Amino acid sequence: MNDTATGPWREALGVIDGLLTAPPPERERQLRELEATQPDVHRRVRALLDADAVATRIGFLDVPG
Repeated sequence: MNDTATGPWREALGVIDGLLTAPPPERERQLRELEATQPDVHRRVRALLDADAVATRIGFLDVPG
């Protein structure tokens, strides 16, 4: 895979940690800004956030007990 293909994913991974810990209003503000300035990265970040929400909902990382 070349840097053109991986670049947006690398940027998305660099953004996601901050968004996961941001309060919802700040997260939405940052997402709107990202969508306006870097739509490719925004799509990937949104996909990661959606996957995180699903993983949380189904208890993907929960310890069976």
